[in-house]
Amino acid sequence: MQALVQEVLDFHGDAHILVNNAGVTSAGRFTEETIDDLRWIIDINVWGVVYGCRFFLPVLERQDEAHIVNLSSMVGLLGLPHNGAYALTKGAVRALSESLRGELRGTGVGVTSVHPGAIHTAITSSARGADGERIARMGEMRLASVVMRPPEAVAARIVKAIEKDRARMIVGPDARVLDTFARLVPGRSGLLGRAINRFG
Repeated sequence: MQALVQEVLDFHGDAHILVNNAGVTSAGRFTEETIDDLRWIIDINVWGVVYGCRFFLPVLERQDEAHIVNLSSMVGLLGLPHNGAYALTKGAVRALSESLRGELRGTGVGVTSVHPGAIHTAITSSARGADGERIARMGEMRLASVVMRPPEAVAARIVKAIEKDRARMIVGPDARVLDTFARLVPGRSGLLGRAINRFG
């Protein structure tokens, strides 16, 4: 990531927008997650964002106008049972984004955290954890492209978020439902846990 900064400058001459989008997922009970899998998901989902922000910020801060977009998730708004490792990383992305936005106020660099629901990408195919195979199969379902939002739709919302300098962008009906639940009954993820344990 450190070398990428110079590569971008050499090719484009400058940089005004940084989108930290790399991400992987893991699913299953937290006690069944291996330490190796926890390191894997944290290295990519958290450290990837940290490196991107840390190394590109000096370039962005010298622009009249610039923006950072960090891809969190709907589970960055409310940690879902059987998604502890993923929620850990996406919650960290949300918190870092909020902190940076406050720090960078007045510098011309905006920061947006994006919280999408299910997106039809290849993230499911590399899922790890006890439920990793089930998540991978979900991504291969015939209805996946209908149930999950296309990446292009999310990209269009991100462009609008940059243009309007939005602090947070919720994308998709599933993410909006989870956001509403988190606001109305904060700290009540146990309700979801009981439902998942009963019907999952």
